[in-house]
Amino acid sequence: MKIRNVFFFAIMCCLAGTINAQKVFDKPFQKWSRDEAQKILNESPWIRTYQSAEGTAALDREALLKEQDNVRITPGPRATDARAQAATMAMPVVMVRLHSGLVVREAYVRLRQIAANYDKMDDDKRAAFDASVKDLIDCPYCKNYYIVTMNKSTNSSRQTVDEGLFQTITPQQMKGNVWIVNDSGVRSPLAQFIPPKGGADQAVFFFPRKDGQGNELITAQSKSFKIEFSGDFFTSSNPYQKIIPRSFEFEVKRLLNGNDLIF
Repeated sequence: MKIRNVFFFAIMCCLAGTINAQKVFDKPFQKWSRDEAQKILNESPWIRTYQSAEGTAALDREALLKEQDNVRITPGPRATDARAQAATMAMPVVMVRLHSGLVVREAYVRLRQIAANYDKMDDDKRAAFDASVKDLIDCPYCKNYYIVTMNKSTNSSRQTVDEGLFQTITPQQMKGNVWIVNDSGVRSPLAQFIPPKGGADQAVFFFPRKDGQGNELITAQSKSFKIEFSGDFFTSSNPYQKIIPRSFEFEVKRLLNGNDLIF
């Protein structure tokens, strides 16, 4: 088995983006399959994923131990104990989604449609369903704010995590420690933060769209932007500092539909 280079993964915080952005707009979201909607939420240019070097190394150790077990008739207790330790050490994958990007919200709605058998509903039931997700699609706050969500994806066993990302961080503690920064270095400070209530929840960040002069922070002509954490956030007293990178970067050209920025 080829063991991946830990130091390579230490700087790999932008693993997502395998979907061509233009393909997203080839058909209305109501025609997306379950797989297409899930890929938008997990592998599209509007998503970034990160796993710390410690987590990647632990997964490599776990995979190696499983491979070693496969060549044994009966795995020994040391191998079993070591595998369990490797799984415990693995850091969860962190997922960042650009929620104010319409396609992200459409993917959530499409998955709800599929779960509710929307395509076979009559007109009245469809109208009722559409009304129930109207605020999610319209996103009134998106007019004035870039909205970003973050969550722990899964642990090394691909199970739901018990505690949400930044669950113990208050809005007051988060303010002054995270920004959206455009390619000119102009920062948009955090306006509001909603911490998750449990492992299945997302942390939600609100950043003003306009700078102090009233200009849009990010435009279709921008090259990139990043969500950046303060260096002061990475202290031993912060229980989350080992599982997040200093920043998550996005390429603007991959978020365009024609000349329109979808964020």
